[in-house]
Amino acid sequence: MGYYTDYSLKVYNEKGQLIDSEDKEFEEVRRVFSEKVEWIDSDDLNALNTEHGVNWKWYSARRDIEEIAKELPSYYFILEGQGEENGDWWTLALHGTQIYEDEVVAPANHFDDFWVAY
Repeated sequence: MGYYTDYSLKVYNEKGQLIDSEDKEFEEVRRVFSEKVEWIDSDDLNALNTEHGVNWKWYSARRDIEEIAKELPSYYFILEGQGEENGDWWTLALHGTQIYEDEVVAPANHFDDFWVAY
């Protein structure tokens, strides 16, 4: 059966600007999402890209967002999840093939790397 996770997604362009689902620039992200994750429609993606996010059973989330990040190397993605179990809270930050887990705060200047909080 599995359980639900609260997901939220932030997308930054190569200039370090946070883009949301209403920005024209988000259309490329929307296109790749629809190709890679067919069950996520435009409204779902809009909801995922908000502060409140969505509550889903998305078992392939990590694999899906990794594929999307590889296909869109000029964007930076931060996917956060909080599961039903106590302590099941995680963050994935992705840029192309680079993946950072858990301690990511925000993209760094010039996007050479992500800032990591220690």
